[in-house]
Amino acid sequence: MKRILYIDLSPSPGGSTISLFQLVSHLDRTRVQPLVVLSTLNTFDRFDSVNVPVLRVRTPQWEPRQGSMVDRLRASRMGDEMRKQPERAGWWHFLGDLRRYGRDVWPVVPPLRRIIRDFQPDLIHLNDAIQMSRHGALAARLSRKPAICHYRAFDPPLPVDRWLVTPGIDGWIFISQAVAEVQIAAMGYPRRWQVIPNAIDLQEFDRPVDSAAVRSSLGVPADVPLIGMIGRVAPWKGQLVFVEALAQVSQEHPTVHG
Repeated sequence: MKRILYIDLSPSPGGSTISLFQLVSHLDRTRVQPLVVLSTLNTFDRFDSVNVPVLRVRTPQWEPRQGSMVDRLRASRMGDEMRKQPERAGWWHFLGDLRRYGRDVWPVVPPLRRIIRDFQPDLIHLNDAIQMSRHGALAARLSRKPAICHYRAFDPPLPVDRWLVTPGIDGWIFISQAVAEVQIAAMGYPRRWQVIPNAIDLQEFDRPVDSAAVRSSLGVPADVPLIGMIGRVAPWKGQLVFVEALAQVSQEHPTVHG
């Protein structure tokens, strides 16, 4: 039996955590022993329902903090001028990224390494983009355990990430061809990678719905087409594209609502 450690340190229940739940819910438990690590701030609690153990670690980057002297410097006129000068901006951002590593990432690495030491996984599954998985990637690298990164966003790794983190990743899963193209353009072709779209358990949505009541609450007539988009409101999710497409559709089909 293989042991797999799944690490998702997002601060709240969202698409990555829900997708991870769907993944581990359908594992062949005669072949895989899973253990999930979440942030103490993430309130997602459904793993118990499928008998998957969960450990939680503190994640300082999501905790409120008072502005430091460095934060005040960044917000000052001097900081603004540094960012505007091309010959200095690169170093300014790089040093800022290193500071964030020291403040937000490194404190999480020791507790993750202790979990790795105790669980002794055959594989570490980092359940989101590098920006969300730096802690786990470093812990895996320092523990000399193989790790894969399940990339669920368009944001590419920063230069400091490509220096410290990506060399320790043994494989990459991209949730779409579009995400793969963006990341490959940023990182070059990784050694091992695969596009695997997120799976959806349709039983989650197999519930009776009073469509008339829903339409009434939205002010939509019962006899017209209604188109919707489900997802967190964020630029890369494409809500603007959806609205623009809906405007074009309504020109040819005036009764369409969205």
